[in-house]
Amino acid sequence: MAGPKAGRNAVITVASNPIGKLRGVKFNVDVKLIKDWSNDQRGPEVLEAGDETYGFSADKMWVDSVYVNAIMSQSGGVSVVVEPEGSAGMTATFGDAIFTKYQFTAARDGVSAESVEGEGKTLVIAS
Repeated sequence: MAGPKAGRNAVITVASNPIGKLRGVKFNVDVKLIKDWSNDQRGPEVLEAGDETYGFSADKMWVDSVYVNAIMSQSGGVSVVVEPEGSAGMTATFGDAIFTKYQFTAARDGVSAESVEGEGKTLVIAS
């Protein structure tokens, strides 16, 4: 079994059309726990998964100038598709992604950004 890579690449899409790229992508799932304690037990009587959030970060991002407003308006409809680490493998898709933090520089043909963070409303992992 191969170990994890330092970061992966991703494509930013709107309605399945590629509008940009991410480099050095890492992603995480955060699950809030629901605990209900009982006085006569050492551990929780109820331990269940609650709300989940699907976060991602990237070292670099580039978005075509035509679609910059789709990223900055936070209006939804943007997906981040994390590509497999080779010719085959796992793909992770963050649906209705919101970019929450980035430092950007405008160029003639698009926007280049660093230290990118965001969150998806949904996360679908497929192989």
